[in-house]
Amino acid sequence: MVKLRVMTEPFNEPSSKPISAFKALLEGFERLAAAPLLILPSLILDLLFWMGPQLKISSLVQLLASGISIPPDATVELVEQVQLIRTELIDIGTRFNLATALSSFPVGIPSLMSGRMPVENPLGLRIFFDLDGSAMIVGAWIVLMVLGLGLGVRYQLWIARQAAPESDLGNGWKTWLRMLGFVAAAFVFVTLYVFISLMVITLGTGVHPLLGMLVLFLSVSLIFWLVIYLIFTPHGIVRYKLGMIRAMVESAAVVRLSLMGTMGFLALAFIINWITLQVWILPPEESWFALLSILGHAFVSSMLWVASYIYYQGRRDYILSRLGELRFGGFKSGPPRAS
Repeated sequence: MVKLRVMTEPFNEPSSKPISAFKALLEGFERLAAAPLLILPSLILDLLFWMGPQLKISSLVQLLASGISIPPDATVELVEQVQLIRTELIDIGTRFNLATALSSFPVGIPSLMSGRMPVENPLGLRIFFDLDGSAMIVGAWIVLMVLGLGLGVRYQLWIARQAAPESDLGNGWKTWLRMLGFVAAAFVFVTLYVFISLMVITLGTGVHPLLGMLVLFLSVSLIFWLVIYLIFTPHGIVRYKLGMIRAMVESAAVVRLSLMGTMGFLALAFIINWITLQVWILPPEESWFALLSILGHAFVSSMLWVASYIYYQGRRDYILSRLGELRFGGFKSGPPRAS
């Protein structure tokens, strides 16, 4: 007989009901208000992207843009489209800052300026280094991403410790290696998934356009739900020192047994982040008012991270407590579920 043991770690004192999304967000706000220094990593990183030196790839992008040729018999509309594509590529090359790889997904330090990629600042300083050659660019990107994940793991450990002050979070180096493995596996999977999906969509469209649209819908739906079920994988790696596979299994178990509550928490977090983001992007990048946006974004993003750890920990502990009752005969109504 083979037994799969999931979520057997010691847990906190069980609660009579699972933590709600609102309570997790409120506790996240209170914990961050008690430790405001948690916003420093995000604040420092944004100031670096805003005021510091930038790593550009404009030469490579301009080379790619110039390589887009216009056929001799092209129509006026096609010529305009090609020129528009060239202009957009050059604009992207002008703004893109390779150093933003320090804010690595999914556990990197949150950053506002990594999305805005400013080229101006109130000091009027523009220090940049143009990287030449694809090998140098790829190498720099990998180094910055790995370093960013390391910084992100330290940040996550700090966040998790604020969410659970009494917890033993273990060795940061092991957590970093596990997170690197998770990110590498996710990158390989997404690359293969997109490639295979595009092939199937192309074949389906060749048979009938509606079939291609159906395959596209199913592909997007599958990856959406996969992300939802694995959303707490980094939390398991950081908070409970779990390996990648077990963290994924436990994340899926927590989401499956509290799907409505989890969807509510994620929806609230998304709405809060989106609404505040519309405010943070209002000040122009060359204005000192953008500093207020950086401060606001650092506070809100850190609060949401603390709240996510509180929510995951609370739901996990609740499910463990109900499983304990089920194991000893005190819970007869079926598998534990948290709405």
